[in-house]
Amino acid sequence: MHDISNETRISVRNLEAIERNDFKKLPGGIFNRSFVRAYARVVGFDEHEAVELYLRAAREQGIPLDDVPPLRSSTVYTDGQTSSSSWPTIILSIVVLAILSLGIYAALHWYQRRTAAHTAPEALPTPTPAASLAGQTGPPPAAAFRVEIRTKNEQVWIRARADDGEAAEAILRPNESKEFQPERRLQIEFSRSKLGAFEVLVNGRPTQIQPTIEKGLAQLVIVRPESSP
Repeated sequence: MHDISNETRISVRNLEAIERNDFKKLPGGIFNRSFVRAYARVVGFDEHEAVELYLRAAREQGIPLDDVPPLRSSTVYTDGQTSSSSWPTIILSIVVLAILSLGIYAALHWYQRRTAAHTAPEALPTPTPAASLAGQTGPPPAAAFRVEIRTKNEQVWIRARADDGEAAEAILRPNESKEFQPERRLQIEFSRSKLGAFEVLVNGRPTQIQPTIEKGLAQLVIVRPESSP
């Protein structure tokens, strides 16, 4: 079990919950499907079938599935029925999906604003006239360090760790960007199948960084550039 945990980066507690079909112990949302898919891939089980089994079991256990639309059962038309009777169901599904999409977008927007508020640098003091600075010594203020992850045409899952803080996971939609403001370094982990699916900008400039590959995950380490003397 520890080998599977090391390869999938999923805790042993969550892996045991998957094996017991005790999905209420998992974090919830789209992460549950990611965990089930990763576990199935490692043990050699069909990933699509594993996710279908998870969705069925989750609905039986009454677990909310906000990240996926409800299953649509096939309709058998009897004499006198026409396909037009399915239109109310289709319209209702579209409305529900639109509401869910707006909810997810609002949650991501709130999370980005909250992260930016916690990581925003303090305001610099008002510059003092040069005459009053005579005789004062000290290091110059640190240059800004902003890292932006910008996806291209596909969805990307990332796990980010700024400096020595805790890692945070996020799913970026196509052509979406997320900004970080670490003090010294930023570590980004993602699936190696997503190499080239996004670009990294440091202080607004595209940066090419060679990732390292370990156990199915690619890792980028972006370090604050040294200031020129």
